[in-house]
Amino acid sequence: MNEPAFFSRRSMGQANYLLVAIAATFLIALIPIAAYKAVRGGANDMKSWLPASEPAVANLNWCDEQFDGDQMILASWDGCTLGNAETLDRVARNLSDGSQAKDSGSGGLFTRVTGGSALLAQLTSPPFNLSREAAVERLEGTFIGRADGAHGAGNLDARPTCLAAFLSRDAAADADLRRQAVERLRATILSEANVTPAGIHLAGPGMDSIGLDEEAIRTLARLGALAITVSFGLCAWRLRNLFVAAIVVGAAAISAGMSLALVFYCGVLEVTALDRLAPWVGSTDALVTGVPVLVFVLALSMGFRLVYYYRDARLETDGDAAERGVGEGRPWWLMTPLLVAAIVGVLCTSDIVPIRRFSVFAGVGLVASVAIVLALVPVLLHRFPLSKQSIAALGGGHGSPPRWTEGMFQFGAGSWFAIMLFCVSTLALAGWGLMTLNTSAQLPAMAGARSRLAKDYAWFGERVGHAAPLDVVIDVPIERCRRLEESAEADGQQYRLSLAERLSLIDAVSSRMRAATDVSGVWSPGTVNTDALAGDQGDEELRHALERQGLMRFTRQTSDNPTDRELWRLRARVTAAAQARGVDYEEVLKQVRAAVEPVLRAYEQRDLVVRNLHERGGQLSGAKVCILFADEFNDPAPARNSPEQRLGELLNRSGVAADGVKFVNLEALNENGRTAPVVRERALELLEKQTAVVRMTAVENPILARLADNGVNVVNVGIDDVLEESQGAPVIAAGGVRPIRATFAGMPAVAAALSAGLLPSVWAASQIALVLLAAVMVVVAWDIVGGVLAVLPIVFPLGIVVGMLGWMEVRLDTGLLLPATLAIGLAVEGAVNFIAWFRRGSAAGLFRHEAARMAYARMAPGMLDTLIVGGVGLLPLALSGIASIQLLALLAAPIALTAMIATLSLLPGMVCSPLAAFFGAVDEPQASEATLRPISLAGVREDRAVAAPGRPHVAAAAVHPNIAAAASGRTHSSTAEARHEGIDAPHLSLHTKLQRLRHSAGDSSIGS
Repeated sequence: MNEPAFFSRRSMGQANYLLVAIAATFLIALIPIAAYKAVRGGANDMKSWLPASEPAVANLNWCDEQFDGDQMILASWDGCTLGNAETLDRVARNLSDGSQAKDSGSGGLFTRVTGGSALLAQLTSPPFNLSREAAVERLEGTFIGRADGAHGAGNLDARPTCLAAFLSRDAAADADLRRQAVERLRATILSEANVTPAGIHLAGPGMDSIGLDEEAIRTLARLGALAITVSFGLCAWRLRNLFVAAIVVGAAAISAGMSLALVFYCGVLEVTALDRLAPWVGSTDALVTGVPVLVFVLALSMGFRLVYYYRDARLETDGDAAERGVGEGRPWWLMTPLLVAAIVGVLCTSDIVPIRRFSVFAGVGLVASVAIVLALVPVLLHRFPLSKQSIAALGGGHGSPPRWTEGMFQFGAGSWFAIMLFCVSTLALAGWGLMTLNTSAQLPAMAGARSRLAKDYAWFGERVGHAAPLDVVIDVPIERCRRLEESAEADGQQYRLSLAERLSLIDAVSSRMRAATDVSGVWSPGTVNTDALAGDQGDEELRHALERQGLMRFTRQTSDNPTDRELWRLRARVTAAAQARGVDYEEVLKQVRAAVEPVLRAYEQRDLVVRNLHERGGQLSGAKVCILFADEFNDPAPARNSPEQRLGELLNRSGVAADGVKFVNLEALNENGRTAPVVRERALELLEKQTAVVRMTAVENPILARLADNGVNVVNVGIDDVLEESQGAPVIAAGGVRPIRATFAGMPAVAAALSAGLLPSVWAASQIALVLLAAVMVVVAWDIVGGVLAVLPIVFPLGIVVGMLGWMEVRLDTGLLLPATLAIGLAVEGAVNFIAWFRRGSAAGLFRHEAARMAYARMAPGMLDTLIVGGVGLLPLALSGIASIQLLALLAAPIALTAMIATLSLLPGMVCSPLAAFFGAVDEPQASEATLRPISLAGVREDRAVAAPGRPHVAAAAVHPNIAAAASGRTHSSTAEARHEGIDAPHLSLHTKLQRLRHSAGDSSIGS
């Protein structure tokens, strides 16, 4: 007696299918709350995405340590203008008074709250004493909007403004306290400003993580539910059965939820088992939030294949069809997800934390989805088997792919050289697009243009000023600072700066930074009126005012550095959330550096002149200085904003001779030039009278050598770029002069570092993944050449889609990994299963075209349904506010289409070509004409082995009876009718066997 199948057997007194169902139900019950907590506890702080040793992160951590973090939330609302200052001040006052966290026991939610109207009042009062117009001009682009036709042109009171709420250290570090702060901020504005929630606009680093968490919940809860509903409707239309559609879509949705719940449980494990204060791997970010969408599509594909295998098993016999359907795909059910997980897993080598998290949870989620689909779908189909009528209607009522899709197979099989040439050429073009691919980490990170967060950033950029702060900390060693009555050249090694001179330095840097393209304004100590500080009046009052605003302080003992430097903080507001174009933060950082470094270089060059003069027994004060410059047009003075002109202005403010710095064009000293001899003589005469002649370049020049021989003091100030050190580490130079330095910190700098490291990181992992993929495909094809050839249809979808994005000049960030993984997943699943079915057909005795058609018939229905249900069903997620999920939703259909083309056209072309031998195929004898009519698309199956002369132990192919005939009870029809009408029948199956036997015996006269 045959042993009952697994589902029918009993263990512990219960049927196995029931035990599997109970275990699955228990696991499913753990998903909802864990998935919700995983989304709500997101780790979307870009600073945590890179190693602490990364210079941009180290600089930001150092800046946070020195200036109490100062994580800022910018807040404004419709109608918030300078004319409405009372409301703005009232909101700021209530936030300051009510900043205590609810039941938190902490010191408060905000360290300070500063409004544009309050800053304007400060600047127009002592010790600054600016006029209202001048103060407004200095606050433009940071706290007060620029004048234009729509917002306050010619009317100061109509200018839009905002307030900045700075989170406390506790609130910045704790997600729950940060949410309390945001809720408090919104509630206060609602109560005081009399606006609707939609009229409130919040942006800034303190808002980014909360905003993305809100978008993630909205995407997965609302848009995700809509996507599942649409997918269910499409699935029901394709399968013609509501029950089966619910099983397939339900299993895919549960798999998606499980992939997110695993993040939470991993975090719990980290905290409990590893004694970590907070999870590191087990945290969601905007990239990991897209993993459930990815798993949903791949689980759908698996569910469709399982349903069609079940249908084919039911057509053969009613008994244990669910188990035999699972057996049809063995061992590929697990092997393909493991292969995709391994390919994605090599991304663990990346230094970028979201990529590491993604590689872990995408791989684990895919493997877990196999268990869920194989636990739910077969169990439900076993417990509630479909009727014969339902089987007849399943998938459209004929069991074959639509006739129009057969054109893909025919083209691939009949024009294999053309299709391979087309695919290789297309991949080559796509490869060129890959070479031009641009990556860019956006701010706010991963926020799509449709998100409320991105819209608020854009609102600030249009009305008030950009909302992404970039800090430039100017580090002035304490020995370079002096009181006004002290000598500037006391030690003869450097020029010491008074408070007014230090503020003049900051003002010069601020002015140049404001001119940068992507900078809307700069809030800095240079905003104050330096002219009012002559005589160092109000030093202490000014220092306290600047410290209260977080713009100036001495280094702290809490740092590794001693308290011997004065730090001046300039906060530039740079572009964020540009909806029309990507933002290249490497270029933005380059612009800001180009604004800061020339100013600091001029101060270092002045110190070189001071040292030179003191070595000769003189000093800069009262000295006659001439600066040489090179211009072929014999201009008498250097160009505006040139290094020579900048150093000349600085020396003129440093006490040189009353007649100021002179300039001489080197071309005027060239004896072979166009300068008249009398002019040359006058120039040489002028140089000989100078205390110092300054040359700006280290390049040797014969003219300068002759001057030095004549006793002229030529000072070479051609120095390298100014020194920038990560974390403001002290200069290690015993007894040397410490320069004034600039440290660049902020999310734009981190975004620039992230963009620079993204492509190299992914490219290095891709090379490892390609080798791994080729090795596994060699095992699948059981041939080295065949395995390498099988890589082509797998990389084809990925290359086409990503290359197309490169050609379109779309700037991409880490979100590119979602569509890339989907392309790899669908292509691997299609290629592995197609080759497996092809080899199975070849082993059963089918010739290469027949085996290819059998594999096509097995794969086409599921791939077509995945394209329709997965590709179109995800379109509601294109409305997501998370850029990575939006990108995946838009590219899901093109990815599924290219994967289907690769599997159902390119692969048939390979196995029907002379390359078929590398895939274990058997070719048709040369002498034969049409040996068999085309194998039915209803699904070719292996039958019992038939001994035949010349080809022993070859299994003949049997074709299922027509589904419609099975449904109606008609089981017999003539072979001629079957051939004429294209209907499969038992007689045709016997006739096929007879043809096979005759052909095996070498009989070419095959009857009709």
